[in-house]
Amino acid sequence: MRRAVPLLLLVFVVVGAAMAVRSGYIPVGVATRQDERTDGTYVSIVDEAGAVLHMTGHMLQAGDEWVTDDDRRFVITRVEGDIAFTQFRGKYSGAGTPPGTGGFLAETRPDPAQAQTTGAGQIAIYHTHSDESYVPSEGTSSVQGRGGVYQVGRALKDALTRRGVQVTQDLTSHNPHDGSAYQRSRRTAMALLRRRPSALLDIHRDAAPPQAYSKQVKGQNVTQVVMVIGKGNPKWSSNAAFARRVKAEVDKTAPGLIKGLMFRNGVYNQDLSTRALLFEVGAHTNERQQAEQAMSLISTAVASAAGSAPTAETSRGGWSALGWVLGLTILGVVGYMFVSTGSLKEAFAKLDRFAREDLAGFLGRTRRQSSSRRKQPPEPDHDDQSGK
Repeated sequence: MRRAVPLLLLVFVVVGAAMAVRSGYIPVGVATRQDERTDGTYVSIVDEAGAVLHMTGHMLQAGDEWVTDDDRRFVITRVEGDIAFTQFRGKYSGAGTPPGTGGFLAETRPDPAQAQTTGAGQIAIYHTHSDESYVPSEGTSSVQGRGGVYQVGRALKDALTRRGVQVTQDLTSHNPHDGSAYQRSRRTAMALLRRRPSALLDIHRDAAPPQAYSKQVKGQNVTQVVMVIGKGNPKWSSNAAFARRVKAEVDKTAPGLIKGLMFRNGVYNQDLSTRALLFEVGAHTNERQQAEQAMSLISTAVASAAGSAPTAETSRGGWSALGWVLGLTILGVVGYMFVSTGSLKEAFAKLDRFAREDLAGFLGRTRRQSSSRRKQPPEPDHDDQSGK
C-alpha cells in the first residue's frame, strides 16, 4: 500500500493542475520553441483545387485554420514542405463554437466581456518580436533593439489618439527573436493589463512575398492585416469573438483591409485577457509606410470594437493555482488514509494523531534547536589582530 502513496498524490496533483489550467489559472502553451520561419522562406496555404489562399512565415500544422476575408473557413489537413493543404468547412460566422476547437481546453462558458459597449477605452500596444522590420524601408528584415514594427505600432497609437482614445504603447525589447520571446513579452503584457485596457494588441509583421499582403484599399496602397488567435488558449472564444467584431467594423469602413483570421495551436499571451489579439501587419517585403497607413485605416474600427469596458484579467496566478494543487494534494492524502484504514473516521483520527504527536513534536524540536542556536555566545573573530 505504501507504494500507492506517491502515485495517488501524483494523480491528484495532476488533476488539480489540469483543473487550474481549465479554469484559466495557469497559462498553458506559452511558446518555448520557434513557431515561425526566420530564414526568408514561407508556407503557402492552398485550397483543395490548389489555389493559394495565403502565404505566411508561420510554421503551420494540421488542425490550424484559415478564415478568408469573405469568411470562408479552411482547416489545414497536412503540411508538406512549403505547402499547407486544406479542406473547406463552410462559412465562418463567428457565432457559436469557434473553428477547430474542442477537447479539454474548450471554452464553453459565456463571457460577459463579449457584450457590446460604447465609447472608446484605453488600448494597450506592445511588440513581442521587437526586431521585426520592413526591408524596403529599413534595408533589413531585423533591427536589433527596435524594429520597424515599433513605428507601425506608433502609427496606430497616433491614429487612435486623434480619435480621443487613450493609448499606451510599451517599447520594451523582447529580443532575441526566438522561442522564448513570448515568455519575455508576457511580463510586459501583464504590466500593461494592470492599467485595465479595453484591448491588448501585439503588433507584428509576417514573412512572405509582397503580394501576400499588398492591397489597394480606399484608393490607398496599404498592407493588409491578419489577426492571429491562439487555439491553445483558454480564452480563445472571447478573443475570437473580439477579432470577429474588429473585422466587422473594418469591413464597414475599409473593406478588404483585413485579409483573414488565422487560428493556430498556440497561446500568444492571449490567455491573459478576453480581448487580446496578434496583428500581422504586412510582411518583411512590404514598405513600412504602407503598414503604417493600414494602421490609420484600422484605428476607427479598433476603437469601436474595443469600446470602453476594461477586460484586463491579469493572472489570478500562482497563488490560486497553488491553492488548487495543495487542496487536491490534501484530498489525496485523506483518500489514501481512508483506503488504508477502511473508514473515514479512522482516517481523520490518524491525521489528528499525526498533527498532535508527530508534527507537533517536529515543530517543537525545530523551535528548541532554533532557540538554542540564538542563546549560544558568538565565536571569537580569529581574524582580529588587535589583541582585544
